[in-house]
Amino acid sequence: MRAILRNPKYTGRQVWGRRHRGRLVSPERWVWSPAWVHLPLITDEEFVAANPSSEWAGMPHAGSAGGDAARSDRRQGL
Repeated sequence: MRAILRNPKYTGRQVWGRRHRGRLVSPERWVWSPAWVHLPLITDEEFVAANPSSEWAGMPHAGSAGGDAARSDRRQGL
């Protein structure tokens, strides 16, 4: 469960640049896809809550790809 909450791909977006030459890159330098590339397993809010940091400024807002209402509808029955 912890691995899911700490990995940004489970928000439904693609994230590039998390590593450079095998080293972790700070989150403010990550590049996020503007739209979902697959159905999310966790909300943006759940991801931020599990990863407390002031560095999530580059993360797209929940409303930019349908918002949480659309997410909760898609996750029903999971």
